[in-house]
Amino acid sequence: MIKLRWKDWWLDFETVEWSGTDNQCSRQITFTIPCNPYDKGLEKINIALGDLVYLYDGSKQLFVGTVTTREKTAEVGTASYIAMDFMHHLLRSNGTYKFVNTTPEKITQKVCSDLKIGTTKLASTKCNIKKSIFEDVCIYDIIITAYRKAKAKTGKNYLPIMVGNKVSVIQKGTSSGVRLAQGVTITDATYTDTTDNMVNQVTIYSDKKKKLGKVENKKHTSK
Repeated sequence: MIKLRWKDWWLDFETVEWSGTDNQCSRQITFTIPCNPYDKGLEKINIALGDLVYLYDGSKQLFVGTVTTREKTAEVGTASYIAMDFMHHLLRSNGTYKFVNTTPEKITQKVCSDLKIGTTKLASTKCNIKKSIFEDVCIYDIIITAYRKAKAKTGKNYLPIMVGNKVSVIQKGTSSGVRLAQGVTITDATYTDTTDNMVNQVTIYSDKKKKLGKVENKKHTSK
């Protein structure tokens, strides 16, 4: 059973959507609750920007995040909110650092500690990076850059994620343990492919505008 909590209230929501993609750093939820200022029987829920909200599946916490957007109408209806997880703060915050002979794990702990955000289960690389200098750089990018330098030695890709309100870094491609099944964990699906951005022929010229050659996929250009 999906439940939504704000402070000590279990919210009677109308809709809630938990979303994110593989190239979207921060996860978010969008939810709506009934809003009627004229109904004395309806609890007045005054969720403010910056408040924390929690999403649960039964007793399992799926998401914790900060309310960043709210929208209310003057008429009877609903109030809508968007909450972002704590990765949002790493994307919105910049820092200046110099690290010498420091592992990505230690770098991550330091920059997160400065933001008062906890860490847990940071992927161990055991790679001391000789020197890293960051000047007014996004905190998320500092973590990513440090782990990318370690990749040259470990050959592994790494991904920062949120575990509750703590930052974790996992090895990319690690199984989540979730099995997707149509009609169970997948209620709807859409597949789209397009040729809008396809390039099937490239002509090469010198700096003096002399044609040097051409590369093409004849099968595609013919079609």
